[in-house]
Amino acid sequence: MTPQTGRQVAVTDIPPAWLLVPPVAATGFLWAMSSHELETSAVVYAFLLLIIPWGSYLYWQQGRRDRLPLFAMVSGAYWVNFALGLFWGQRTFTAALASASFTPTESAITDATWMALVGVVCLWSGMRMPMPIWDPSKLPDILDRRASWAYVRALLIAGIAFGLSPGTVWIFGAEGRQLMITLTTVVPDVAFVLLFDRYLSGRSAPIDRVLLVTCGAARLLGGLASGWLGPTVGWGVTCGALFLLRRRKFPVIPIALTIVLILFLQVGKSEFRSMYWSPDQAESGLVDRVQFWVETAASKWSDALKSGERTESLGLASQSLQRASLLTQVAHVLEMTPSQVPFQEGGTYRFVAVTLIPRVFWPDKPTVNDANKFYQVAYGLTAESRLDSISIAVGSLAEGFINFGWAGVVGVMLLIGIVLGIYQRAFVVAESSILFLAIGLTLVPGFLAVESQLGQYLGGIVQQMLLTVAVFLPVVRRRIHNDQPARQRPAHEPVFQS
Repeated sequence: MTPQTGRQVAVTDIPPAWLLVPPVAATGFLWAMSSHELETSAVVYAFLLLIIPWGSYLYWQQGRRDRLPLFAMVSGAYWVNFALGLFWGQRTFTAALASASFTPTESAITDATWMALVGVVCLWSGMRMPMPIWDPSKLPDILDRRASWAYVRALLIAGIAFGLSPGTVWIFGAEGRQLMITLTTVVPDVAFVLLFDRYLSGRSAPIDRVLLVTCGAARLLGGLASGWLGPTVGWGVTCGALFLLRRRKFPVIPIALTIVLILFLQVGKSEFRSMYWSPDQAESGLVDRVQFWVETAASKWSDALKSGERTESLGLASQSLQRASLLTQVAHVLEMTPSQVPFQEGGTYRFVAVTLIPRVFWPDKPTVNDANKFYQVAYGLTAESRLDSISIAVGSLAEGFINFGWAGVVGVMLLIGIVLGIYQRAFVVAESSILFLAIGLTLVPGFLAVESQLGQYLGGIVQQMLLTVAVFLPVVRRRIHNDQPARQRPAHEPVFQS
């Protein structure tokens, strides 16, 4: 298809075959390879969960492409967490450190898939709501001077260096932990994006290219050595989002490599944590940690492939996919609510109301984990005595149902859609300042983490943005007003809006 970057397009401009054939083929293949006895309606819901982000991406590709296709990305995350697990995911859910296992009925699985579809439609509706925002072309930006970029490089180096030491986040105690997390993750990621953007535009200096390679490698090494895949994947998503916005091409190879990396490493994560998440291994080297993880995962995959049993390899793949699936958890919630667990009527949202108050001023304020702890205990996932050892979330979608039933699903997803719509039109748009664009792109992985409950999903975003802007304030200036008017939103937009 030839991009139509200079005009508004409608869904009718997208060739029907290109819109329908890939989702039909993908859904048909997954269904044919599935070992589950699926209800037909569940397959239809899964198909719709795929055609929505695919159509949204095609609409973005055919249009002006001046903003990040955020809806396509977030709705795609819901397809991964619900539809992919419908076909290939395990049906039995066993929480770590819990003695109980849960196997929802296929009827509950179908209802959970339907809930995801309803949530995605409400998300789209919320993002379409016209909300007043500031003109992104007037946001402050980095002062384009040699000293400014030297400051950005220093922030990148310092942030990566401090981030390689796990104990850094506790320098100011529990009250300052979130502050240090922002300084060692968000701030260096924003600095990296700023330099990466200069590279993509052909304006980078030789030292910038050296820093991008060395700091990128250090960021990858540090993320894997911590035992978490999320930060590493999130950093890759941020860089891919910038590439998508600037080059207006989907980064197929980086995304494919990221998926392969997740599938490969996921099977060795439990052994890694058992080995290195203990006090006597606190001083282990970063390289040794990563080497152990890679060798453990390689050994498992090698044994599965050498066995010649197709089920062995599929079992490892299913184990990896299970970590990226909410389907069985949400189905379990539907089976128990409200028959065994009554609606909470907003009880799990206490943290959202106080999230803007720094913990240094209120050490005992409710934590983002309070909602997770309630869910783990009430739904039989974890004993109260073991809550300090593990935290499990079920996602904002199911949390809405836990509190208010189907009305909560609709209301929460509309609210999230409104927030994402404002965020998309103000920050992840080409005409925004590069500083706020970098901050916005750094927050993208958090919005794709649909397994997070509302307090974690939206809580802390304002704090992170304000602190990051404060750190960059010495090199920030007001932008001169652009005489060209900002792009106006059309009165009526087609269904598959990016």
